[in-house]
Amino acid sequence: MVKEELTTGRVAKMMGISVRTLRYYDQIGLLKPGSTLPNGRRQYSKEDLLELEKIMILKSAQFSLEHIKTLMNQLDTISIIEMHKRRLNSEIEQLTKSLEHTNTLLNMYQIEGSLSWEDLLKLVRQPRHKPWKESFSEEEAEILAERLPKAESDDFITKQWLSIIKRIKLCLKQEVPPESEWGKQIAEDIICLSDHSFKGHEDLADRFWEVRKSEEPNGLYPLDSGIMEFAERAIESAFHDSGGSG
Repeated sequence: MVKEELTTGRVAKMMGISVRTLRYYDQIGLLKPGSTLPNGRRQYSKEDLLELEKIMILKSAQFSLEHIKTLMNQLDTISIIEMHKRRLNSEIEQLTKSLEHTNTLLNMYQIEGSLSWEDLLKLVRQPRHKPWKESFSEEEAEILAERLPKAESDDFITKQWLSIIKRIKLCLKQEVPPESEWGKQIAEDIICLSDHSFKGHEDLADRFWEVRKSEEPNGLYPLDSGIMEFAERAIESAFHDSGGSG
């Protein structure tokens, strides 16, 4: 069986870097090939490849080549891999935040039909502490935080609420009253979605609705008071028509 020659060109192709980079690493003493073939071509060993992996991990963590040279003599392989893991977790956190902001933009556009940068900035700069949570116990706040639609989410529940808001806005634009058949259908969808979201915790639905209607700053997505009024009147009308109590 012919032993594979790990020449400069071969290693560059395997590792996805340029031959010029490998030669430069050799020149500055960062990574020298383990041996030279009879034809003068430089040959890397499996150990050299492991060292190159370490260099690439440290380079991806934004260390200078001079710093990498020092770290290579101080850190073992597992330490470098753990450092790489921490960096990846940090990147994942940043990407998650970017994705949430992107979803917020999309959801705002779905509701408003345009983007208000002023409202967006208020939304994305909100502190982690949410004032609305002060109206509930810690356990209740956790339940609500898990089940409520979020401006930065694109899950099924959020999309359903967005659809309801868009329909209410259309009714308001066309001056369709909450007591209309269309309003009744919207009310039925709100009730159904609320039952799904607050299943087993129906008492929270009424209490949260009151917080949602409040004009006090509460850290929730800002909704026009006309939307809230339409929804409330539509629900009251639906209960009245069905003989229920609101």
